[in-house]
Formats: sequence, C-alpha cells, structure tokens
Amino acid sequence: MKKIIFVLLISIATAFSAQAQSKKVKEKAQEKVEELNEQLSSISADLALTEVQQKKILDLEIEKIVGQRSVNKEDDLKDDEKKEQKKEVRKEYRKSLNKILTKEQRKALKNNKD
Repeated sequence: MKKIIFVLLISIATAFSAQAQSKKVKEKAQEKVEELNEQLSSISADLALTEVQQKKILDLEIEKIVGQRSVNKEDDLKDDEKKEQKKEVRKEYRKSLNKILTKEQRKALKNNKD
C-alpha cells in the first residue's frame, strides 16, 4: 500500500513538476548541483560533473523537492507516514543519482563521506 501511495505521489509530482518549478525550487536545486560538483571537483578535477550530468541531476533535485513538498501537503497522512514517504523519495533519489554518476564519482563521494 505504501509503495502504491509512493508511486502515485511521484507520478503526481512528475506530472506537475513543470508547473511547480518555481524560481525558489530551481535555485535550491541548482545550489545542490553546484555543491555536489564542487565536492567532486575538490577531490579531483577529473571527477567534475559533465554538463549532461548537471542537467540530469538538476531535474532529479527538482523532482525530489517537489516530491517531498507534495508529501508535506498530504493532510491525511500521519507524521510517521510522511516521514516514511520522504524516506522513500530520498531512496529513489539516491538510486537515480547513482545511475547518473560514474563509478569513480560514486566511489569518491563514498570515500569522502567516511
């Protein structure tokens, strides 16, 4: 049931993402992309994000922000359910991000966290 709700929320978020992409959301997403790129570049210039990666990650960030906001707006969900839905949004985000990044970039980020 939770997965169905999650898929529904992501579908709604994606469908309305073009309309919901306010300037603030885009700016926040762009900041996240720049932070990630700076983090990778500080490890090695070879690990910097490509233009294509930056665009894909920007879209992914916007989708994550919109998804989390749509969860917050769900009045019929309890706080623990909202928390679980947000966790699912982040999980899907990380999964998609890992598909965008190269093996070397993923490894560098993982090692940098430790």
